[in-house]
Amino acid sequence: MIEVFYHFARKADEVTADTVLKDILSVGIEIFDEINPKLWKEAARLKTRYRPLSLADAIGVAYAKSIRGIFVTADHAELDSLDRAGVCKFFFFR
Repeated sequence: MIEVFYHFARKADEVTADTVLKDILSVGIEIFDEINPKLWKEAARLKTRYRPLSLADAIGVAYAKSIRGIFVTADHAELDSLDRAGVCKFFFFR
């Protein structure tokens, strides 16, 4: 569901993305989310706002943000802009 939400949030907006998710659920498609929907929606928001950002990093940063934790990484290329914006705390080990 995160990719569907991300796609429509990027191409249109979050209201459209939410509508598409509701439409998918309304036709009886079952969704098995191992990641809390609040978390993956935040990951999609981050991925939309800070490009390029991998899905894995977006989920990790969203999680770190949600627990007020520290995201440990060496990936300055994708994550420096999030660090500068104060999205969450980062520890860059190189």
